[in-house]
Parts: sequence; C-alpha cells; structure tokens
Amino acid sequence: MGQNLNKETIAIITTVSNMELFKKTVAFFPVNIKLFVIDGSDGLFGLNSIKFMFKKLRSKKIKWIIMADEDVIFMNTGSIFSIIKEMEEKKYGVAGIRDGGILSWRGKNPYLINPFFCILDFEKINSFYDEKEFIKHNYLVENEFNENLEDLKFNYSTSSLFENYYCFFIWLRRKNISFKFLNATTSGFENDLETTTVFGLNTDIVLYHTWYARTYGIDTKNTDRINEVIKKGVFLKEFNERKIIYLKNHSFSIKKKLKKFYNRVSNFFFK
Repeated sequence: MGQNLNKETIAIITTVSNMELFKKTVAFFPVNIKLFVIDGSDGLFGLNSIKFMFKKLRSKKIKWIIMADEDVIFMNTGSIFSIIKEMEEKKYGVAGIRDGGILSWRGKNPYLINPFFCILDFEKINSFYDEKEFIKHNYLVENEFNENLEDLKFNYSTSSLFENYYCFFIWLRRKNISFKFLNATTSGFENDLETTTVFGLNTDIVLYHTWYARTYGIDTKNTDRINEVIKKGVFLKEFNERKIIYLKNHSFSIKKKLKKFYNRVSNFFFK
C-alpha cells in the first residue's frame, strides 16, 4: 500500500495527569518515533490540550500525529502504521473512534471523534489551522453530516455537544477533512465493562483503553482493573530509555492559580 512511511515525520503525543500510570503504559507505546508529553497535572486536557499541541508543534516537521491518553495500552503498534498508510492512500485527515453508538455506555455524538486515540494528518491540518476560527464552531446544524448510522449498535445523540473539544472536529468536518472511523468494543474483558478494545483495519487489536486514568493509584477498584489490562500489553521498551520531549503550559498554570485566588477573594468579600 504505497511507499514505506517515513517514521521521522510521525510523532505520538499524550497529555499526562497521572505520571504513575504513564510510567507503566509508556512501555507499550510505539518506539522509534518522537514522543511528546504534555503536563496535564494542573488540569490541562481536552480542548486546552489540543490548542497547546498545535502551539508547540506547528513549527515541527511532523506529517502524522498520534494522540493517545496515558491509560492506553498498545497491543499491535504495526497496526497503527497500517492505518496511517491507508489514511495516506485514501486522503483521510482524521482516524479514531466515534464518540457515540460504539460503546454501550457512551451515547454521545457519533459524527465526532473521542481523542483518547486519534490520528491526525497534522501537516494538512496545520496548513490552515486557526484557533480563533475553530473555537467558533461549537454548534451543530440539523442533518449537516449526512452519514448512514444504521450499523451502530448502541445509543447516540447527533445533537450532543458534550465535550469541549467537539468544536475542533466539527470545524475539521466543515473544512471537508475526511474521517476514518475505527471499530471498538467493551466485551474484551470479563467483569470489566469500561476497558475499550480498539481494532485496526481488519480484526487486529490495536490497543486497550482503560479510561479513568485520574483514579489510578487512588481508587482501588479501578487501579486493580487497569493493572489487569496492563498485564495484557506487549512490552516494548524501558521508560528510562525513551526519548521523551516534555511540554509544559506555564501560562495555563499561572492563569489557573490566579483564577483560584480571585475566586477565594470574591467569596471572602461577597459571601
């Protein structure tokens, strides 16, 4: 399927709020590609993470960005590159999981992606990226996205604006960026109704997504559940051997602290 991929132009990025968990799951991340880690310990995630990603990486020579949460355990990294090859051949700009209709407990918008695992044609999107423009697209138009959703097994809401990052993907669709939707299920683990199994182009298992990363090491039930999934992972490389590029949004942290201070002062004087 086309020429071999130039892995020097592929990068993976994750926003980490739980470093204890990430130090375990990073051992299953693809090797020999750039790995960027955004510090999410101060609450930076979702839309803010996407905006910060473009701010820091826009000048980099990156063709493909793989977005993955820290609670993702990769099983077959070769399948990721097969997906990218198909995206390149068929001109897809985004690949990922529908945020509705795929999982029994996730009945959000099926036209949009949940970026716990998402592949972007970063070079193409970067060529017209405009933060001020895309944040204005946090609205939906009835019947705007004409897709057949009859094969979806579970509930969904085509009018959902549940996530703050939806505006980014709505904007991409309105820019005529083609989406490649991957299959997924939650039936892979006994007594585990949360962990999501994501499939590649065929029936290959690409990864498991455990969800609830922030509870790891805090909530015993979720910690034990996630540890069971980690045992299934394909160990690739020691954490300390990874070439990790850390990214910190210092202005976000300062603004958050100032907001907390302002709220405390306001509550003191106006309670």
